[in-house]
Amino acid sequence: MVIVVSPHRRPISDDVREVAKIVERDFKAADTSVGAIPEGPHFGMTRVWNDEGVAGALAHTLISESLLDRPPIHLSDGRNEYELAFERTQFERTIQYNHDALNLLRQYQEYRFKVEDASQDLSLQLYRNVAGHIRLFAYVAERRQGKAKKAKGMLFSVNLTVGMRASEPGSVRVKLNQKLELKQQVPDGVSSAEFDAYKAERHAQMLDALSEAGLLVDRDSNQILLGYFDPSANCFRNIKDDPEPTQSFLDDFLLASVIKGHFMENKGYQLPWLQPARIW
Repeated sequence: MVIVVSPHRRPISDDVREVAKIVERDFKAADTSVGAIPEGPHFGMTRVWNDEGVAGALAHTLISESLLDRPPIHLSDGRNEYELAFERTQFERTIQYNHDALNLLRQYQEYRFKVEDASQDLSLQLYRNVAGHIRLFAYVAERRQGKAKKAKGMLFSVNLTVGMRASEPGSVRVKLNQKLELKQQVPDGVSSAEFDAYKAERHAQMLDALSEAGLLVDRDSNQILLGYFDPSANCFRNIKDDPEPTQSFLDDFLLASVIKGHFMENKGYQLPWLQPARIW
């Protein structure tokens, strides 16, 4: 089992998992219209809470100067110690929309992380996608290994538009949950049945890896639960609705993204403490 040791994280206890189920039930019961939510101050948008206002508040929180220096994430499997270090930077190269005005984070959340002897460029981006939903995304850049190009693209994202719920009169909590899926093409010469079985095995391994890294995974709904964002207070909250440091959310989001990318098997890296991909 891999345990995360980080100054911004605490182990998830069974009572927190029970609270998560209760809070999820209450959110479903209180799923009211956003239009009924009273006015509130936020970052440079209309004074009625909507997904654009929430996105502005989240952008304001994530570009805070206090986030410039972040500690590495330490992991242990009981035999070996691993360090996942994220070097804060800003890339001249284009990674999806990192240079585009539609990305509300601009380049304030870009990192270079090292996996064994290779480094990987990662960009967090916040924008409205073609489906009309505002999402927080994690993208990795294309990199070369010899003459070969390694794949680029999205690792993970969270939907803010879908996540808006009213927790109590006069306030908004944005539920930072995301369904977990692995979409992979069947390799040449491999039967669909064989590859479906392999995907199911890898999906189960991914859920185990996320849970063992200290992240909260609901296996019944196949979702990862990253707590809530409170736009009125510009802060993140855990599943108990207690305020959490922004760094704690970033630890969770970055770790979830990088672990999921490992199991996508086409992002140009593999994490040494997780089960490797099969060579077909």
